[in-house]
Amino acid sequence: MMDAELSPSAIERVDDTELFEAAVAEYRESAAHIEGLSLRPLGSGLKSLIWGLRLYVLFMVVVVILNIVQTLH
Repeated sequence: MMDAELSPSAIERVDDTELFEAAVAEYRESAAHIEGLSLRPLGSGLKSLIWGLRLYVLFMVVVVILNIVQTLH
């Protein structure tokens, strides 16, 4: 019974080439839009925050290494 419902005559077929061309056209439009975008410059506050986080990570790496060394002795 189900095979009769799913037969090719019962299903409306879409032309695969039209579907493919539409997908490729959409991809090209989005790629062209993305190429037009650029990086925004970071403000001084954000740069300071990023450098502070970098220093914090380095400090914590040293603290963890010292903790491991003390635990092993």
